[in-house]
Amino acid sequence: MTLKQIEAFYWAANLGSFSIAALRLHVTQSSLSKRIVELEESVDAQLFDRSSKRAQLTEAGQRLLPLAGKMLDLKDQLEKEALSSASLGGVSRFGVSELVSLTWLPDFTRLVNQDHPALVLEPYVDLARNLERKVQRGELDFSIAPGPGQNARVRGTIVGRVDFSWVASPERVSAKTLLHKPDLEKHPIITMTEAEGA
Repeated sequence: MTLKQIEAFYWAANLGSFSIAALRLHVTQSSLSKRIVELEESVDAQLFDRSSKRAQLTEAGQRLLPLAGKMLDLKDQLEKEALSSASLGGVSRFGVSELVSLTWLPDFTRLVNQDHPALVLEPYVDLARNLERKVQRGELDFSIAPGPGQNARVRGTIVGRVDFSWVASPERVSAKTLLHKPDLEKHPIITMTEAEGA
């Protein structure tokens, strides 16, 4: 029995999909399935019901899932203690909104690469609500997007603020014109969608 096998079981069970769990762990689906089969052989019990399209747990799988979670928590604690003063490594797949990708993402990646050269960054650009769903499903490690988030199961932290301004063509609105609500109704307005999260 290995931690990689336990990790494969834990994420497949929690995400309800072998393919999504494989993406989360940066392995092929066949590698993930092999690890789960090896774990099942090790504990001498079938952990998933193979007759279902989703990754449905058997009774044995339901009993072992909380223990698998505790073992992975201990692994994380051990790694944090061991790496508390060390550089980060591995792959980090994270999401950013279009606004973030066009503004401070280049500086962010440059700074991370300076401090953690062994860490591979894989940014994914999408709308804020879609990013939040992917974080919840475990497809992304984290996301940086306009907030606040809409999902109580995803914890958010403010990392910065952005000021927005109204802008218009000088042919449409002359400089230093103070617009009121009736004036705004006369002009077409381009805004972010609700899904963007701003």
